[in-house]
Amino acid sequence: MGCGPLICPVLYLAIQQLSPYDVPVQKEECINHVSKRLGTRLRKLKKEMTTTVTSKTGKEMKKNVLGGAGQLTDNVINKLTRYFGKANRGNKDKPNTSTHEIRKNILASYFHASSTYDIPIHKHYPPGVNLWCFYKRGESDKTKPCRRHSDKPPYLSKIPYEHRQAIMKVYMDLTTEELLKRCMKSRTQNSNESIHSKLLMKVAKHKFGGLRRVNFVPQVVVMEHNFGYEASYFPSLLGFNTTLSKSVNLKSLQDECRRSNTTKTSRHSKKGQEYTRERF
Repeated sequence: MGCGPLICPVLYLAIQQLSPYDVPVQKEECINHVSKRLGTRLRKLKKEMTTTVTSKTGKEMKKNVLGGAGQLTDNVINKLTRYFGKANRGNKDKPNTSTHEIRKNILASYFHASSTYDIPIHKHYPPGVNLWCFYKRGESDKTKPCRRHSDKPPYLSKIPYEHRQAIMKVYMDLTTEELLKRCMKSRTQNSNESIHSKLLMKVAKHKFGGLRRVNFVPQVVVMEHNFGYEASYFPSLLGFNTTLSKSVNLKSLQDECRRSNTTKTSRHSKKGQEYTRERF
């Protein structure tokens, strides 16, 4: 159990080949995980793009091309990832209706971050007064002065063109037709991760559990997840006359046990650190 995909690629291919229901199975992507791919790819690109420079002492050393102020910093990568997710997700008033629209919104966020005063690239987003793009907002509302690019340069505007092309390639890889089709429904794995956390609270990974417990606990967790803690309280389902106070007391007892386990774990880790310091 973890936060990974519900169906791994190997299992998905096996289901397609088996075809148990005579209906093609369409795999959906978690849009949060797809957005995180952009951050992972950009960090990997930043790490790989290096150049060899010679220091004053004559020693050759590698220098990160995309590192430093005004370049592809971690803060910029996080913001680009967030904009990528928003464009992929759409909004409540105007949800995405096609893969072409999703790709257009995603690339609009990239070109907006790459624009300069000499080459403003804001044509990929429709005009409007209440827009996040300051350039389009200024074109629509002539009564207010438009903010200049030099006032607050976009995130990627200071990066050379050839380096921006490498970043653009990452965007193109993550906006393919096949991938965006699996993101059309804007599905997430939040509910899946929620039930995983409830299950691991009762059956921890680092503790041994018998077969009966492993088979029984998931059934209880599913009931709690679907109907709530009070409605799925097991003694009341068996017909016992229980009150709310008993279920609340049981919940507080579970919380106390959880805090006790956390305290023991932290105490053991501190002892291990002290032993390591004494040893060395």
